[in-house]
Amino acid sequence: MSRKHTAALVALVATSKVTNFYPGLAPLVGGKPQAGPYAVFYSGEGTDTQPRFTSGSVRQNPSWTVHCVGSTADQASWVFEQIKGVLFPRGLGAIPAVDDESPGPFWFESPIDVQRDDDSTPPLFWNTIRCGFFSDLI
Repeated sequence: MSRKHTAALVALVATSKVTNFYPGLAPLVGGKPQAGPYAVFYSGEGTDTQPRFTSGSVRQNPSWTVHCVGSTADQASWVFEQIKGVLFPRGLGAIPAVDDESPGPFWFESPIDVQRDDDSTPPLFWNTIRCGFFSDLI
């Protein structure tokens, strides 16, 4: 996975109503987590595969974990819906634009329900998205 794959994800999310989308860590306000709504994404290493033993091509499989955060469970769900809406418009995986590659559609999963974080003051609510796509070099 590379920065251009992450740029493709960020470009898609930028078309949603989620205006605060942070890599790795949301900025602190007064030393405390900020109030939502916002999303934080973490790049995974993904995997590279070779489709056939006789082929010199490599398929990249970038992936991310996205935390959808809100001051209420409803806000966290709203962020989730906004991001899912741009990654899966009309229920179909969006195909990102990546220079010099032929990407496939996004895949998407939500492994857990909305959670409450009582370690922050005030408490925050969050949900998790796992997403990614495959991309062949051209």
